[in-house]
Amino acid sequence: MKKILYVASTYGHIASFHIPYIKKLQENGFLVDVAAANSNEEAKNLLMKELPESGFIDISFEKKMFSYKNAKAVKQIRKKISNRAYDIISVHTSLASFYVRLAVLLLISQKSLRPILINTVHGYLFDNKTSFLKRSLLLFAEKITRSVTNHLLVMNCDDYEIAQKYHLYQDTLSMIPGMGIDTIRFSQENFALLDRNEERKKLNLNQSDIVMIYAAEFSKRKNQKMLISAIQQLPPNVKLILAGQGDQLEKCKKLSCQVNLTHSTSSREKNSVVRSAKEERIIFLGHVGNLEYYYFISDICVSSSSSEGLPFNIMEAMSMGLPVVATDVKGHKDLIEESINGFLYEFDSMEGFRNTLMRLIELPSIALRQIGENNTDKASLYSLQEVLEKGLSIFNK
Repeated sequence: MKKILYVASTYGHIASFHIPYIKKLQENGFLVDVAAANSNEEAKNLLMKELPESGFIDISFEKKMFSYKNAKAVKQIRKKISNRAYDIISVHTSLASFYVRLAVLLLISQKSLRPILINTVHGYLFDNKTSFLKRSLLLFAEKITRSVTNHLLVMNCDDYEIAQKYHLYQDTLSMIPGMGIDTIRFSQENFALLDRNEERKKLNLNQSDIVMIYAAEFSKRKNQKMLISAIQQLPPNVKLILAGQGDQLEKCKKLSCQVNLTHSTSSREKNSVVRSAKEERIIFLGHVGNLEYYYFISDICVSSSSSEGLPFNIMEAMSMGLPVVATDVKGHKDLIEESINGFLYEFDSMEGFRNTLMRLIELPSIALRQIGENNTDKASLYSLQEVLEKGLSIFNK
């Protein structure tokens, strides 16, 4: 029976995207151990409940890509590989991908223990627009570990071109349509019995309000600050819902409060949010488990990210029939066809965002409905049912 080590930088990432894959691998007769940084007990407990047959290995990953403290993680991984003699390692997320492959590379005197390694790229953190120094460092990291990268899976055309140009793999390079979204969960049909206007009132949103939603980790790469600043230049009935957590969350809240545009919900308010100030235009939800509900009450999905793999937030919003306004970057370009199911604008351009959003808002209602229908149709191509087997086929090579 073949043994697989399934690794990401955090248990939260694995809990969010990989449980169906690990379950399917186990159904197919593989033994699967799961490894990640133990920074989220809730996510780890969920995984232990959902995957009782798996072993769990805590790895001391440091969040900073080139932190010297990750040397400890390399040592831990190398020891586990030596002791467990895995047949296959499946790595996800940029940080874990580099340090796991480095650990395999350092098995110099034990080359017979080197497993088949599958690297799934959820979006290279560089492209042609990235600064020369950062791009050089990240590309160098890929080049020095490509000798142990047997199979490379990417999710968008730009990353495929990068991997092909620099030959960042040994055996095969494939493009997959993401990890799959739950199109049954993210469906307007689930809310057929709810009155949308009544639900919006619970957030002090009026029928005439145009509600944008952006669900993403608060980080410099996701660039929520630009949206907060840009909303001041938009009509007063345009509102913004921001869902998620992250190291830039507090800075974004402070920026929003400076212009009196926000209300932050406490943990007790997550399921029943009450608005009190009608002038508030930005709502911070924090982490929510029912994101589909907030897509239901929203009008437009927006993104201000500088780079993506194949973003779940966009695909889930598409499945809910929302038109999309997103930055013209890799990942987004693979999902958005201009004027067909959304619009793209230049990264970090408030003027570009404002003009693009207004272009969408000013469309006739029949055109908006058609865009929503186009998105629902296209999202079906990325459903978990469609992509699961494609993603798993590499394990049988």
